[in-house]
Amino acid sequence: MAVFIGHLSALAFWRSCPYPSQFTRTRAKPREGSSPTRSEIEKARATHPAFSSRTLDILVASPSCRRKLKNTVYRVWSAQAPSCSFVKIRNGCYVSTPEACFLQLSRILGFEQSLKVGMELCGTYALSEDADGFVVKDWNDRCTSARAVSHFAELALSRGVRGARRAARLSSLLATGSHSPAETNVYLLLCLPKRHGGYGLTKPLMNPTLKLSSNGFRLLSTEKNRDASPFDPVRRPDLFWSKSRIALEYESDMAHSGKEKLVGDSKRRGDLEKAGIHVLTLTSRQLYNERVFDKMARTLIRLTGGRQRGEDLGDRFKRLELRERVLFDGKQDHARQRDGSFASNAFFDDALQ
Repeated sequence: MAVFIGHLSALAFWRSCPYPSQFTRTRAKPREGSSPTRSEIEKARATHPAFSSRTLDILVASPSCRRKLKNTVYRVWSAQAPSCSFVKIRNGCYVSTPEACFLQLSRILGFEQSLKVGMELCGTYALSEDADGFVVKDWNDRCTSARAVSHFAELALSRGVRGARRAARLSSLLATGSHSPAETNVYLLLCLPKRHGGYGLTKPLMNPTLKLSSNGFRLLSTEKNRDASPFDPVRRPDLFWSKSRIALEYESDMAHSGKEKLVGDSKRRGDLEKAGIHVLTLTSRQLYNERVFDKMARTLIRLTGGRQRGEDLGDRFKRLELRERVLFDGKQDHARQRDGSFASNAFFDDALQ
């Protein structure tokens, strides 16, 4: 019988998949009263490198279909879930779609971690075990979009799927097009609602394709390489508020340390400025300095026409707690220690003074 894979195993698959659009969605789903055998699971494990060295998450139709098997976790997938929740990767082996994967993981991950997974699935990067901690994908290689994730969650909610309500709420906070974990962190800190510890900025476009000219710019739907030519009039600002003509460019110590990169960054900023777009630059060190980042955030609120309200000690603690959870998870801690951009972590001491 067929083997259906979900949760963290599905996430590992999508992270290692170079061309997500190559897979066709199918209406297949786990059958009631049946469970894959050990040999069928081992055969499915051998279909892709992402499954070979980790615990495999197998989806079944009901709790009665669960079995005890080494390096295997059985999880129940509701029969009421939307159709086309899986893609077929080999005969007899199916993997949850990115949208279904997000719904599944939002039930077992925390708030910030769920959002990071969603931004990654909707972005053009994938976390990895290499030295940099992530790999950059082609601009066309997004697994899904924030709109598709939200649509799937809302449809699942209308059918009474467990966990769909939380997934729908989380999906409303996602954005499409992040190109690195750092861009995701900046987006979450700036744009999450204040009740969650963010600054509540309006959602920007992330890495939109802009056709520039002396008369301004226009958004393009086609994907083009940002660095195709030094004379290419197409640019992709990291975060872009189109109505306010404000762009925020993030410069990590890792990606922008070379002389050629610095020259290229300067040219991109110049091209955007010539098109009437005001460009702000945020460095890795500024991101990890709470006071400097707060000043940058309040400048963005003013420039984008947002309202700056007073905050009490409780609001500040929410913001500092969000920074702690977003910026200082284990994998990124090592990256910050390597590139020397680790700022002081005495946030809570400052708040009490």
